[in-house]
Amino acid sequence: MTGTAGLRRTIEIFAAVLMLLLLVSALARKPAAPSDLAATAAAAIDNPVVLNIRTLVYHCPACDLVRNCGTDCVTVDVAEARRRGAKPCVTCGGICLARR
Repeated sequence: MTGTAGLRRTIEIFAAVLMLLLLVSALARKPAAPSDLAATAAAAIDNPVVLNIRTLVYHCPACDLVRNCGTDCVTVDVAEARRRGAKPCVTCGGICLARR
């Protein structure tokens, strides 16, 4: 393959790999069933979370994103974080699953 045919094949392979990565990413973010979410929320309401007061996102203390938080973070329970209008982290969900 040379010239245009080789470039076309490279673009086709790149597009296929990109589509596969997007599919895997979408599947990884599949939401939990509502009953699972309710049980998890009820079990975790008193667990401590790390709240970023600048972004109003709360994290499980073991979340990788907490390392970047710096002085903008405080430790509170889930109820307090929600009272302040915070949303759970999209990476960890704001809940340490090991504590369930």
